[in-house]
Amino acid sequence: MFPSEYCERLKELLPHAEGPILFDRAAHFLQDDRGPDIAPQIVAFLDRTVGPAP
Repeated sequence: MFPSEYCERLKELLPHAEGPILFDRAAHFLQDDRGPDIAPQIVAFLDRTVGPAP
């Protein structure tokens, strides 16, 4: 979602943030470029932070 050069600054501002998770062969529209690879990462994050779906 953000250029990788911003990762360290974002982690300074958001100390509990996870990542970054980097995907090769992906550009600005990540969900179109790497959707099948991104979806499991999003589900895993949601499972850890709000709990698994019932």
